[in-house]
Amino acid sequence: MDMQIIGRIGSIVLGYALGNFLTAFLVTRIVAHKSPTEIGSHNPGMANVMAQLGFVPGVAVLAGDLAKTILAVVLANLFFPQIGHFATLYAAVGATLGHNFPFWQHFRGGKGVAVTVVLVILYNPFWGVMALLGHWPSC
Repeated sequence: MDMQIIGRIGSIVLGYALGNFLTAFLVTRIVAHKSPTEIGSHNPGMANVMAQLGFVPGVAVLAGDLAKTILAVVLANLFFPQIGHFATLYAAVGATLGHNFPFWQHFRGGKGVAVTVVLVILYNPFWGVMALLGHWPSC
């Protein structure tokens, strides 16, 4: 099989595997002894956790979601250098898919806002920052 194809598929699979770690489940178990699907809007995302459990747990969820996406990108670039900068794109897309559709939650996950933002910033920093600045007033 072509090394480019292996690199692309490998990056997506790596990203998907790491994306399946939904930080909200860990944080809400520690803080509230519940699943995030049992509180508030039942969404395993930062906004739900922050609204129900406070600022610090919400930021912890955000940090975990950012970290898993960055880790996927770093590992994909390390393991699949043959696809160059595309390793970042494929790994981050995989992480977004894993976050939004985790197999262990019957493909019902978060909304993927944080992981998508990381994808855009890591793949094209200029346009990622421009998108954030353009969206700033509504945040």
